[in-house]
Amino acid sequence: MFTCPEQGRGSTYLNMLPSMLILEKIQNAFAWALEEYKIAGRRYGEALKIKPDFFEAYLAIGQEQFEQAKLMWYHAVGNRVNLETWPSDEVLYLYNSAEENMEKGMQIWEQAEGQWQRNQSKLDSCEVHLEKLGLDGLFNDMTPDEASERTANMRSQINLLWGRMLCERSI
Repeated sequence: MFTCPEQGRGSTYLNMLPSMLILEKIQNAFAWALEEYKIAGRRYGEALKIKPDFFEAYLAIGQEQFEQAKLMWYHAVGNRVNLETWPSDEVLYLYNSAEENMEKGMQIWEQAEGQWQRNQSKLDSCEVHLEKLGLDGLFNDMTPDEASERTANMRSQINLLWGRMLCERSI
């Protein structure tokens, strides 16, 4: 049996085989995940070309970039690279871009939400006209309570994503 010089006397390549296979699988999974993140980023970018105010796409891109940055960071730490010499520019770029996209998505959402609330008063006057025509009940609108709950839920989701990003980045 062959001995492995890295592991010292008595170690064999056969003994190392399971750990080598695991490391290879981890490397393959890492490469696959990075490629999937890049595909997702391109698809969200295409969606934004079609609908530039698609706030969900900005939030999703931010989340994707954040997760990609974390993956790269943990991969480097897991491989015990020298973090002082390791090229961290891409990870920092991803973290910064994630924050920018989250901020932009949140701004677009707040603008859209404000516009929706302003349009509610216009819809109220339309309902009066529809009622006069005997067409009341034609549309199912949200009640003010439902609208407030929807707004609160969305704001909570965005704040959770935002808080998780900031917390994770500060570690």
